[in-house]
Amino acid sequence: IALVATILIIAPASEQSTETALLRFVNVIPGAASLDVFVDGQLAVARLDYGEASLYIPAPAGAHTVVATQAGVTTTLWEQEINANAGAALTLVASSTDSLGFQTFLDDPNPRSLGQARLTAIHAIAGAGAVDITLADGRAVIPGLTYNVPYGTLDVPSAVYEVLVVPEGDSVENAIIGVTPLKLNSSTSYMVIAYGTTSDANLLILSAPTLPEDAGSFTGGFARVA
Repeated sequence: IALVATILIIAPASEQSTETALLRFVNVIPGAASLDVFVDGQLAVARLDYGEASLYIPAPAGAHTVVATQAGVTTTLWEQEINANAGAALTLVASSTDSLGFQTFLDDPNPRSLGQARLTAIHAIAGAGAVDITLADGRAVIPGLTYNVPYGTLDVPSAVYEVLVVPEGDSVENAIIGVTPLKLNSSTSYMVIAYGTTSDANLLILSAPTLPEDAGSFTGGFARVA
């Protein structure tokens, strides 16, 4: 199952038609039950648990009706319209019961040179003030990150970075998310989502391969090391 899922997600990401878009759904609503997500009346994501993200799902470019329900229940929790431009990769994040809905964030699958990774950060802790993402030594690498306003994208060298999340301008001793290894691999786009509550916050790290240098005539393959 994992192998089939990998094939299905890598193929659209690497050879995506200009007439389609990619949709990825994230449930980080504190205390929420699992969600079922329907796109244009079709079940697209089943049992999306708290702190989880779906794979990218290919969908025709254009407007879509998205409905979220509690898993296994037909009663609508919320309904909204989204618009996906051709070739776009969208991450839709639900993070609060105050005005239920998905916030839309744009991923960037454009090619990166070997040895480079792409990084976007999102603050999804409802009710929390601005935060800084810092290195373990206290240096702020993403300062002043505010709720539902993405920071990035940043192209950075592939490496393992130890990061913390602290209230804006504060010290690492007062971190709301302690030291977390952030492993960034080459030619990969990462989205780092801080979610939860100020007393119980976590990092969700999403990744997807970027497009090859010449996606229009791509005849190569992918390698994954385990």
